[in-house]
Amino acid sequence: MEYFNFSFKVLVLGDGGVGKTSLSRRFATGKFSEDYISTIGVNLFSKTITVNGKKVKLLLWDPGGQEKFKNLLPKYYEGGSCGLVVYDVTKPLTLKKCSWWINEVIRHCGKIPLILVGNKIDLGRQVSTEEGRAVANSLNLHFIETSAKNQTNVEKAFSLLGEMVLKT
Repeated sequence: MEYFNFSFKVLVLGDGGVGKTSLSRRFATGKFSEDYISTIGVNLFSKTITVNGKKVKLLLWDPGGQEKFKNLLPKYYEGGSCGLVVYDVTKPLTLKKCSWWINEVIRHCGKIPLILVGNKIDLGRQVSTEEGRAVANSLNLHFIETSAKNQTNVEKAFSLLGEMVLKT
């Protein structure tokens, strides 16, 4: 039986194709796949980490980000403790849409800890770090860039989220 001090529901949100499932899978299992299959409904992952000496179980909820699934999202938000709002650094429009995702979370969960995540930094970038950071600052969010493929900052993003939610 797994022992943990706290358990938190983590919402992993963003448009379809930004790499939410790849980030979640990489964090929870250490695996990455080049094969992309759109999420239908929600993918669930979990991992227990240590934050400030406490065992924290993160339950990752990774709903499909395609437009056709947006009417299902409010049910997935219920009980969300914190979240990552992910965009793809190769697709500028996905950064612009992050404010919609953030507003949805606030509308359904209140003001919970959120991190803006620029993913796919291993690919041809079309959104600079400065642009992502400026959006995060304007929304009063923490900011980090990741690559699920080469595992850059994946653990760090979820650990930071764990620290943030423990403080609240």
